[in-house]
Amino acid sequence: MNTKAIAKSTAVLAVIVIVLVAGLAGTVVFYTSKPSGPSGPSVPTPSFVSSSTMVYESGANFQWLDPQVSYYQYDYTVLNNQFEKLLWYNGASSTEIIPWLAESWSQVSPTQYQFKLRQGINFQDGTPFNAQAVWFTLNRLLIMDGTSGTGDHGTQAAWIIQQMLDTSPNTFTYFGASPAYDAAWVQTVLGFNFVQVVDPSTININIKNPTT
Repeated sequence: MNTKAIAKSTAVLAVIVIVLVAGLAGTVVFYTSKPSGPSGPSVPTPSFVSSSTMVYESGANFQWLDPQVSYYQYDYTVLNNQFEKLLWYNGASSTEIIPWLAESWSQVSPTQYQFKLRQGINFQDGTPFNAQAVWFTLNRLLIMDGTSGTGDHGTQAAWIIQQMLDTSPNTFTYFGASPAYDAAWVQTVLGFNFVQVVDPSTININIKNPTT
């Protein structure tokens, strides 16, 4: 399997949620907190600025502000500023994959890749970023099975990762299955062992269908 192939698929996965709440009629509202520390230079505060809210107006509306649900270009213009990825693209090249939250990766076997995660990174609430966070994030994507806010399944970007695991019509909606989305379904998905925690800063990605 080509390293870039797995890297490109993995790069679309967001791992860290920052702070993003709501939007209406083309207006996105971000709730933040004041920075701590010494006060900066004394400058007048514009009347339209409040202590913890920024209003961003746009000519388009987002659909889903969840990177594991959205498959809409405009959403990504917002999400790319709110989430981090394991891997990313070199800004000077649309085909070169570079480390991001993962500081390095290597091929262990034709169906297994190992990712070393950066340390000293925290979620917005201060929770440390680690292998368990990646395990939860990627398994959530598979278990949601492309769920959108309307309750539909298999319609969003989950199939990008699902095709690495099972392209038969037996598991995921995109390939023709009709799962019950119950406790047994969750155990079926976890049974793929897609993300294996090696240690707090190392994960293995286990696939069944190598992409050449």
